[in-house]
Amino acid sequence: LLDYYSQEAIWQNPDAQAQVVMPDKQPLPSLLGGTASTKRAPADQPLAVVHELSDSDFLELFSKRKPPSWGHETKLRATWLLLRLEGRRQGGTNRVFNRLQQAEAGMHHVTESYFWIQMVSFCDASMADTAVCFEDFICHDRCKQLLDPRLILKHYSDGVLAEGASEFRLPDMQPLPSVVPK
Repeated sequence: LLDYYSQEAIWQNPDAQAQVVMPDKQPLPSLLGGTASTKRAPADQPLAVVHELSDSDFLELFSKRKPPSWGHETKLRATWLLLRLEGRRQGGTNRVFNRLQQAEAGMHHVTESYFWIQMVSFCDASMADTAVCFEDFICHDRCKQLLDPRLILKHYSDGVLAEGASEFRLPDMQPLPSVVPK
């Protein structure tokens, strides 16, 4: 259990007491043969299962709601690829958000999704959009922090996250980074 869930996810996540929550350390092993490795990756390294597919193949499976697994890094990859496809302007962010909502169904968390969209956008912009694939992006020094699903806890308290499950909440601990100069 602790290979997949942090102590915080098990004991401090209010959703965990009433419903199933997604693992925050690594995706659960697949029940389908040959789709995932059960080896654990170091916390600052991407999971191999997500990188077994090209970005285009991954996006195609994601669009069919059949990603190879679902976990934190899979959500990051889907977010990065969808932002590349849709952009942030002219409704792109809403389209990315809606596609994540469809993929996560009842497990969707509004505030968390907007947080990861913002963080992926910020890191991508700080790299001047130079990454040509997700692996280039996530392995870059400026982006490795995204692999830690607890990054959100630097910006949001548990209470505000609990309130933000079904409607967006602003961070109460630390503002989100922005590419727009102050």
